[in-house]
Amino acid sequence: MKNYITAMITIITLAFSQNTQYNDYKENLQKYFEVTNTIDLLDFSINQTFDMLIDADAYGISDISKSTLDEIIDEFKTELRRDFVDLSLPIYMKYLSNNDLKNIIKFYRTSSGRKLAKNTTTMTQEMSVVFEQWGEKMGEEIAQKIMRRFSN
Repeated sequence: MKNYITAMITIITLAFSQNTQYNDYKENLQKYFEVTNTIDLLDFSINQTFDMLIDADAYGISDISKSTLDEIIDEFKTELRRDFVDLSLPIYMKYLSNNDLKNIIKFYRTSSGRKLAKNTTTMTQEMSVVFEQWGEKMGEEIAQKIMRRFSN
């Protein structure tokens, strides 16, 4: 009986410890998404989606008062943020330890990290244009090389 009680206490302690570690990781992941402006980008996407729905009067949405619609959007954002973190959690846990995440957050709180977070979206947009042009150029060059090889 004594061994049974000891085993149960050990199991409960381990389960509680894992839950605490999970919650700590989740909290740090939320901080990471905040300092990297990921939450702002998510909010921007949600706003764009609602703007399109409103402009198209989808589902008779124009019949809803602005205050009610704002309330719905805010509730939706809260749900989506929570879902986003919950869906991301197992993926981040697979590749980054909680300590890794804490160190990354520390970096994003430096001036260089804030600068990177602020400019990442713009840099990505600019890079996509450059890489699209580069891809087209590479495609043309590859096609020309293939044509030259088979024309001989």
